[in-house]
Amino acid sequence: PENAIIQSARIQLRRNDFIGQPDKLGEIHFDMAPDSGFNNNYALESEDFSTLAASSNVATLNNLYSGDVLEVSLSQTGIQALNLNGRSQLRLYFTLPNNSDDIEDRISFYSGSAADSSLYPQLIVDYELAK
Repeated sequence: PENAIIQSARIQLRRNDFIGQPDKLGEIHFDMAPDSGFNNNYALESEDFSTLAASSNVATLNNLYSGDVLEVSLSQTGIQALNLNGRSQLRLYFTLPNNSDDIEDRISFYSGSAADSSLYPQLIVDYELAK
């Protein structure tokens, strides 16, 4: 609603799979795209990872093994960067791109194109209506 005051926002991801020990790559950080999306669209493209973010490090996920559903809160900067009139796009990345141990480490999450909609990532926004 137009008169909503956002109190908090969190991202909920459903873990699909992991290989090796992805926690050895550090934490997972989240960046928020400009309102038009990374690279000026919402399609997932390799350029998305070299395009500037509207806000960097708006959330940090550090407990990768806490269950199949992982949740992280957006910082105040992340809340302010939410696109209130359309889509909000985020990118995720580990602290380290590689830990140089020659062992594959990765984690995968279900996307918004999963066959089962209950597995989709969710942005959960808690708000109050202004008086």
